[in-house]
Amino acid sequence: MTTSRIGRGALVTLAGAAASLAGAAGAANACEKPPPEHTCSLSNNDVQWAVNGSDGKPDANTKFHASSSFTRVTAEPVYGFTVQLSPHAIADQCTGGVDVSLASYTADGGPTWESSGNQTFVDFATVHLTTASKSSETQSLTVKLPGTPGGPCFGQIDLYHGKTKYDGTNGHQVPNHDKGINTPHGLFAAWNGSDAGGCAATPPPPPVTTPTTPPTTPPTTPPTTKPSTPPTTSPTTHPSTPASSTPPSTPTPSSSTSTPATPATPTTTPGTPTLAHTGANVGEVSLVALMFFGAGGGAMFASRKAKTAGARKH
Repeated sequence: MTTSRIGRGALVTLAGAAASLAGAAGAANACEKPPPEHTCSLSNNDVQWAVNGSDGKPDANTKFHASSSFTRVTAEPVYGFTVQLSPHAIADQCTGGVDVSLASYTADGGPTWESSGNQTFVDFATVHLTTASKSSETQSLTVKLPGTPGGPCFGQIDLYHGKTKYDGTNGHQVPNHDKGINTPHGLFAAWNGSDAGGCAATPPPPPVTTPTTPPTTPPTTPPTTKPSTPPTTSPTTHPSTPASSTPPSTPTPSSSTSTPATPATPTTTPGTPTLAHTGANVGEVSLVALMFFGAGGGAMFASRKAKTAGARKH
C-alpha cells in the first residue's frame, strides 16, 4: 500500500510539471504576431483607371473604373490616363506587379471602331504598378494624339494590360476591324472618334498660369538721329547792277579812224522811229556826226602828212 501511494503521488507530480511547461510555452507564443490568414499576388483585376484633366490628374470627384470589364471612353483622352492599384491590394501589401500600356493610332475610315478602316501606329507608353512605394502604386500614362495635319482626322486610343507594343513589328499587328485584327489583347478602355486637337500629333500642353497684370515694358525710344548737314553750295553771284535795258549811246568816233572824204549822205526813210532818250531824228544825228567827223579827219590827215615830210628830211 505504501509503495502504491508513493507511485501515484509521483505520477501526479509529473503531470503537474508537464502542464506548467505547456502553459509557459503558450504564454511565449502569445507575444508573437500571428501569421497572416492568407498571402496575395497582384493581378490584372487589381488595376483601376480614370481619365486625366487638363492638369494631368483626375478630377477630385472622378470615380475610378475597374479594369475587370471593358469601357468605351466618349471624349478623347487628350491628357492621358491615371492608373492605380485597388485599395484592398495596397492594404494587403500584395506582392508582384502588373503592367499597363497605352497606345494611339490614326484611323483613315471614320469615328467608330467599326468604321475606323486602316489604322496607323502613332505612339506608345507603359508603366509597372507595385505596392513597393506610393509612386509605384499610382502612375500616369500619356501618348501623342492621333491624326496628322492635312491627313485623316480620326483616331483610336487603347488602354490595356501588359506591355506589348502593337505597332506592326515583331508580329504584333496594328488593330484593324475590317481584317478582324482585334488588338491589343487585354483591352479594358478605348476611345474612337475625331481628333480634338485639330489633327495635331502632340497633345496640347497644360494651361500656364500667368499673372493677372503682366508687367508693362516701357516703350523703347529710338535714338535721335541728327539730320545730315547738306553740302554747302556757294550761291551764284549775280551782278550787282542789272543790265540796263536802255540801248547803248552812239560811240564817239576815234580821232585815229580814217573817214572817206565824201561820206555818203544817208537817206531818211519815212517812218523811222525817233530815239526815246533824245527825241532827235536818226538821220539828222547821223548827218551832223559825219560832218564833224569829216572835218576832224581832214585835219588829222594833214597833221600826219606834215610829220611824215619832216621825218623823211632826216
